Amino acid sequence: MVLRAIHTAVLGALLLAPAAAWAAPDCTVTQAQLIAAWQSGGEGDFEQFELSRSDGRNGFDSWLHQRPELLGGSWTFDPKTCRLLIDHAATGQHWEYAVSLADAKTLLLRAPDERRSARYRKIANGR
Repeated sequence: MVLRAIHTAVLGALLLAPAAAWAAPDCTVTQAQLIAAWQSGGEGDFEQFELSRSDGRNGFDSWLHQRPELLGGSWTFDPKTCRLLIDHAATGQHWEYAVSLADAKTLLLRAPDERRSARYRKIANGR
């Protein structure tokens, strides 16, 4: 009986080991770190964008060639999965990214269908 219990425990641990090895690391990014203006390093969906928070609302605006591109969008961030969701209801566009920070001034956004992350540099602190 004892041998069967040990065998079951060892087999269970072996079956769960690959799942634990592939589990995503804990998200170290906070919503407060995202609230800022960002500029693309040459790739990515936006040349410049700002994630803001005002009156309990998360705002998103972007610029292309120093001119407004998308204004009045919204965003949400899930700190459990490190996912940023951007929604621009006026145009019906939506974006989803896995988020990480290379350092305090470098934001990395990776779309689900991309292998590489787009790199953005912080150009202004958020409001």
